[in-house]
Amino acid sequence: PVDILLSMGQVTSMRGAQSFGFAASGKNVLRVHKAVVRKREDIAVNLSRAFARTMGSKVRTTPLAVCAHLRFATSSKTTRRDAHPHVWLQNVRCEVVTLNPTTQTFARRSVSRAVVVTHNGDFEAFDLGGCFRSTSKCVDLEVLRVWLTKRLGRRPPSSGDSIVAAGMLELLFAAGD
Repeated sequence: PVDILLSMGQVTSMRGAQSFGFAASGKNVLRVHKAVVRKREDIAVNLSRAFARTMGSKVRTTPLAVCAHLRFATSSKTTRRDAHPHVWLQNVRCEVVTLNPTTQTFARRSVSRAVVVTHNGDFEAFDLGGCFRSTSKCVDLEVLRVWLTKRLGRRPPSSGDSIVAAGMLELLFAAGD
């Protein structure tokens, strides 16, 4: 994974990336790392080194899922707190039901899950009515942020629109739990 991140970072850093972040999960581990690079620093090298340092021996954990994001110059301020990826809640314990294909029996087990979002574009509103097969009811970003803070029981860990998308996914997953 470190070599893949390095080569991908080298290709995309030519556009002038300002910050990076990644989330990596393996068996019983979720690590999120965010950073802002200083002028003339090599973002690809910083990304791959941070990944190796953060994951340590977990890099060889199977299965390993990684999402990474490089942020380029935009009109908003570049901060570590607002770098991608976004996670509103960390590991959430929930119960799932699995089917044993051999015995055709169901079993319940407790698992840990997390919603990790990298998002490009604008998330300005959410159609709550359309989501629940009801009359269309679009709710704007700031109203969603306040509502999610109450429903999820904690303030958003960053200020952009992508964290609200992460919070909405958390809420939708919780409805399925």
